[in-house]
Amino acid sequence: MFQAICHCTISLFLLLAVSLNSAAAAHSETIRIEGTTLYFTGKIEQHTADDLFEQIKGKSIRKLVVSSSGGEVMAAMDIGLWMFENSIDIEIDRMCFSSCANYLFTAANHKTIPPGSVVAWHGDLRQLDVTPEVLAEKIREVAEESSAEAVGHLVESMLIYHQDGIRKQDAFFEVIGVNPDICSIGVEYGAEDFFILSVADMASFGVDDIAAAADYLQTDLSEFNRYVPVAAVKLDAGLQPAD
Repeated sequence: MFQAICHCTISLFLLLAVSLNSAAAAHSETIRIEGTTLYFTGKIEQHTADDLFEQIKGKSIRKLVVSSSGGEVMAAMDIGLWMFENSIDIEIDRMCFSSCANYLFTAANHKTIPPGSVVAWHGDLRQLDVTPEVLAEKIREVAEESSAEAVGHLVESMLIYHQDGIRKQDAFFEVIGVNPDICSIGVEYGAEDFFILSVADMASFGVDDIAAAADYLQTDLSEFNRYVPVAAVKLDAGLQPAD
C-alpha cells in the first residue's frame, strides 16, 4: 500500500514540478532514428530517456527533431547534457514546452524553430512552492487514508528530490552557459503561465544560434491557448538579464 501511495504521490509531485500537463492532446512517446537525425515525440520520462540512450548507442546523431510538452526534469537534464556535450542540433516540430524548453532547447547547438512551432517556458524547480506543509497537503488530497508516518516519509523523499533537482539544475545551466532566468522571466511581464520570447531576447540569456522567422514573436498561439495560456513576451531594456 505504501509503495502504491508513494508512486501516486511522487507522480503528482512530478506533475506539479515539471511538465505542461494539460497543454496538449495526449500522445504516446515515439523514438526513431533516420540517418543522423533522432526523432522524439511525446512526454519526457525516465523510461523514455533510457530508451533514447539505448537506441543511440553506437550511432552518430547530429540533430534532434522534437515535439514535446515537457516532462520529468532529471531525465530532461540528462538528455540536454548529452546534447550539449555532443553538439546536437535541435529542430522543433510544433512544440517544445516546459522541460523541453528548459533543458533540451537551451542545451542544443544550432536551434531551428519552423513557422508555426513554438518554444515556451513557464518556470523551473526554483519557482515551486515546496514546503513540508504544502507537500503534506498534496499527499492527503490523493491519499486521504495515509498515515502520518507515511506522509512524513513521502514529504522527506520529495524534499530530497527537489533539493537534488535544484543542485543538478544549477550545475546544468552553469555547464551550458545559459542564464536560468530564461525559464521564469515571463512572470516579470505578467505571463499567466507559458510564454515565448523573441530570438533576440533568448540570445540575451545565452540561448543563441537560433533560426526562426523574423516575426516569430507574432506566431499564432490560439491553438496552444485552447489548452493553457501562452503569451508572447517582449523584454524591456530595463529588465534584460544581467551579464
